[in-house]
Amino acid sequence: MRRVASDRKAFRADKRPLYSMVYVSMFLSNPFKPDPRVKREAGSLSRAGFRVKVLAWDREGRFEREEVVDGFEVVRFRFRSGYGSLTRLVPGFLLFYAYLLVHVTRSRPDVVHCHDMDTVLPGLIASLILGCKVVYDMHESYPDFVSTFSPSFFVSFLRILESFIAPRCDLVIVTSTMIGELARKNGARRIVAIMNCFDPFNVQEKEARDLRRRILGRRDDWFLVLYIGGLFPGRGLEKVVQAVSRVEKVVLFLGGYGPYETDLKRLVNKLGIEERVVFAGEVDPREVPLYDAAADLMFAMYEAVDPNNVVTIPNKLFESIAA
Repeated sequence: MRRVASDRKAFRADKRPLYSMVYVSMFLSNPFKPDPRVKREAGSLSRAGFRVKVLAWDREGRFEREEVVDGFEVVRFRFRSGYGSLTRLVPGFLLFYAYLLVHVTRSRPDVVHCHDMDTVLPGLIASLILGCKVVYDMHESYPDFVSTFSPSFFVSFLRILESFIAPRCDLVIVTSTMIGELARKNGARRIVAIMNCFDPFNVQEKEARDLRRRILGRRDDWFLVLYIGGLFPGRGLEKVVQAVSRVEKVVLFLGGYGPYETDLKRLVNKLGIEERVVFAGEVDPREVPLYDAAADLMFAMYEAVDPNNVVTIPNKLFESIAA
């Protein structure tokens, strides 16, 4: 807490006129590990003279309650909840929404910036109470994204909800022009595209080599294939596992988690390639550039199993270019 207090003092000591600048409150339903897109947007706004505070949901209680990152504040709501199951999610979201509304009612932001569809509803309620502007940052086609692992009635409800909220937001930010077209069909009045581009990574070559050795061990001359992201159906993961089983001297590194992890592990065991497939679990987003630089090949094979996979442009594409 001493470091956090020190950071906050430094933040307050900034020469910029804090209380005369536009105050933006960002809503985020993940813990901000940090979330790369949110970090870039919040940092850009902060450098442009805006006061920015990210209100995030730490479902596992793993991160600091408050910190300052790149000139903006991060405050985390702690309520334990899982991912995926509606019966576990609904109580958590209701409490998170209540927390957001209490916080913004006290802090009175000029703009509420809602990341993903699951935070827009409290943003619109805040707008009714405070008269603030509402920005909907549409990272993806949310109903289509959850359609591969959610009941059909819930997906239908989300489609109706999105057609209700999109016209009521002052601005909708999208990650591609194709997602922008979906927003337009849902009635969005003003749409701006901000893609998930990265600046070139500044990674030390020695650090990348050392990481590669840790992954490959004595197989340093083997070919390293990398995937860091959600383990979901429709991303070609099982096809890559099968391909690795047919080629010698190849190691597959899978970073991340998701509902498809158990099926993938079962397939790996069936093919007898346990020693050549690494299930690394969660990878710190700040270390992703290092992993990218250590790999020989990155892949992002989004299959057309739902409309979101057709219109989305994955972060991994831009990460590979930056690496």
